[in-house]
Amino acid sequence: MNFKEVQQIIDSDLKKVSDTIRSFLDSKISFIGQVASYLIESGGKRFRPTVHILSARACGYEGERMYTIASTLEFIHTATLLHDDVVDYAELRRGQPTANILWGNEATVLVGDFLLARSFYALVGDGDLDVLKCVSNATTRMAEGEILQLLQTNNPEITFNEYLEIIKCKTAVLIAAASECGAILGKKDSQIRQRMHNFGMKIGIAFQITDDTLDYIIEDKTLGKTRGQDFLDGKVTLPFILAYEKSEEREREVLKSLFLKEEKDQRDFDKIYNILESKNAFNESFQHASRYVEEAKEEISFLESSYRDYLEIIADYILERKY
Repeated sequence: MNFKEVQQIIDSDLKKVSDTIRSFLDSKISFIGQVASYLIESGGKRFRPTVHILSARACGYEGERMYTIASTLEFIHTATLLHDDVVDYAELRRGQPTANILWGNEATVLVGDFLLARSFYALVGDGDLDVLKCVSNATTRMAEGEILQLLQTNNPEITFNEYLEIIKCKTAVLIAAASECGAILGKKDSQIRQRMHNFGMKIGIAFQITDDTLDYIIEDKTLGKTRGQDFLDGKVTLPFILAYEKSEEREREVLKSLFLKEEKDQRDFDKIYNILESKNAFNESFQHASRYVEEAKEEISFLESSYRDYLEIIADYILERKY
């Protein structure tokens, strides 16, 4: 069984999430729905809603509140993508022109703001303070992660721990909230909530490590963005960190000079790719991701439900993305 087959099992739930998303986009200003729908419906895999629904089901929840929570998670994720693309001057997202290219930076940022505001309005309406605390904490940490990444841009000497903190905040915390909120809906105790949180955190870390590694090695049409974009944007990710740690002083100077070059081109990317490949940095990055996936599956070993198997398949899917 694969990711798509798991989603087919909860197809009726995901359709209700889509219906909820469309209802939340209802606004007197039709332009808001136009911009938001463009990204929400442009090939996203509903990864966070899927994790949330499976977690809720695995924890014994049978109600409909999960559709509201899943929708807000997707809104928050979409808002961060809109804001990221403006900050990064991105031109492609999922193989299509970014919203900021089509509608401009100002409109894109404001629609992102609307999605964040709409998310918390919906969560207040849901009325569960534990859910609200969980999601608001994740959103705060996501903002911190984006700022941390901005501060570390063009810093070739970033450490593994600094990188880990960035990807925990910018990616993993929202996935952790998705799984923890499932436990909250299931009225589980603090210990189980923590283990579900840990599961989401670890697959989130693995997800971002894999994504950062694929940025160097996968074809543009597969990833949906320009290959090597992180390097071109001055973002230091795990493959670079691993290669830099292994390098002698002379090699480090070469890596630094390539990374700090103001106008990078394809030849610069090819040079840095070859160095990272020679240091086995890509394979080692995938090994790190694999370790986090295995640790994540251990976190949910206590679950006695077929939904645990589905969550494990979701975790394994993260690694399969490299093929």
